[in-house]
Amino acid sequence: MRRTRLTTWCAVVLLASQSALADLQSPEMGGFTIEVIGGDVSATNPGITVQISAYFSDQHYFAFGWSQYSLQSTDPDGVFSHIYLPAPMGSSGVCSTFSPGTLTNGGFTDASSFQSNILGCTANPLTPIPIWKATWSTTDFTSRDVVLSTTDTPWFIVYETVGSLGGFDLVELGLFQHGSAVIHVVPAPGASLCAIGGFVLVSRRRR
Repeated sequence: MRRTRLTTWCAVVLLASQSALADLQSPEMGGFTIEVIGGDVSATNPGITVQISAYFSDQHYFAFGWSQYSLQSTDPDGVFSHIYLPAPMGSSGVCSTFSPGTLTNGGFTDASSFQSNILGCTANPLTPIPIWKATWSTTDFTSRDVVLSTTDTPWFIVYETVGSLGGFDLVELGLFQHGSAVIHVVPAPGASLCAIGGFVLVSRRRR
C-alpha cells in the first residue's frame, strides 16, 4: 500500500516538474496588435486613427528589434494618410528606421520598423510598442465593417538582452501571431431623420 502511494506521489511530482520545464522552454507568443482609435466612421467623423503595435513576452525577451509586414483591408477604397513611426521609437534616425510601405487595395505592402540595440542605442523595451500609425478615411459612408489584418511577415526579431546585436526570430520559432481589427462605418447621424423630416414637410405642403 505504501509503495503504491509512493509511486503515485513520485508520478505527480514528475509530471509537475515536466510541466514547469515545458513552460520555461515555451515562451509566450509575440506578434502584432491593431488599434482603431477615434470611434465609428461617418460623414461627421470621416477619419480615424489606426495604430499597429508589436508585442512580445517581456519575461523571456528584452525588446522588439525589427520586422517587415503588410496590411490587408476588406475595403479597397479606404485611404491611409499621414503615416509615421509613433513614439517612443519616434522618427527615423540613428537608433530607429521606418518604411511606411506601399499603399495598395486599401492597405499596404512591405512596411518595416527597426530599432537598434548597439552603438550607443538601447532598444526601448516597451511591450506592446507602436511601430506604425496613420489616419484612415473614406468618402463612402455606407454602413459596413472594414476588417484590417496584418500579413506577409517573413521575420519578427526580438532582442534577448540590453546591447545584444541580434535576437530570436519568433516567426521561425513558430511563436508569432498576426493581428486584426475592425473599423465600423455608419450612416451620418441624423441623415435618416433629415430624410423623414423632408418627407413630412412635402406631405404637409401637398395638403
